[in-house]
Amino acid sequence: NEILNATVVYLRDSDGKICLAPKKQNIHKEGKVLLNSQKWNGYGGKQELNETILETAVRELWQESGVCGHKEDLELVARIHFFWPGNESTTSDMVVYFFMLSKFEGVPQEGIEMGTPQFFTEDEIHELQMMPADKLFLPVLLRGEKITWNVYLGKTTEDGFVCFEDMKKTPTI
Repeated sequence: NEILNATVVYLRDSDGKICLAPKKQNIHKEGKVLLNSQKWNGYGGKQELNETILETAVRELWQESGVCGHKEDLELVARIHFFWPGNESTTSDMVVYFFMLSKFEGVPQEGIEMGTPQFFTEDEIHELQMMPADKLFLPVLLRGEKITWNVYLGKTTEDGFVCFEDMKKTPTI
């Protein structure tokens, strides 16, 4: 199985607020819906052939928001290895690189894939409908921590949270 690589960019304004927008499209694997849309998310998508992960981040940010960012301004804050339901191996199905970007050109706009963007404080983020894992790690990232996690979709703890494992490593590309 080929591992998919993808990116998510969180825009951060001068007040430290994070820009999120509701995702309009479901996340699919082999025709099955893994996660429903309308969850608040950063901007990103899958890496294309012959593209670096930084190029992916800049391209996806532009395509989804109309905002121009530069590779050298991206700050890698997380590398999350996602394991789809039923994957019992030690190799993840998808690796997503999460970036913070404080220096950018333009104002985020609604697009084909993402709804109307809004900037939120850390306290406001807790109330949003987000992807299950994002709700766990975004507050950690907003505290300034950099993380590498394994996230096991389809597995939950007794209190209903998605299962994850902190790999205790600084994220790398």
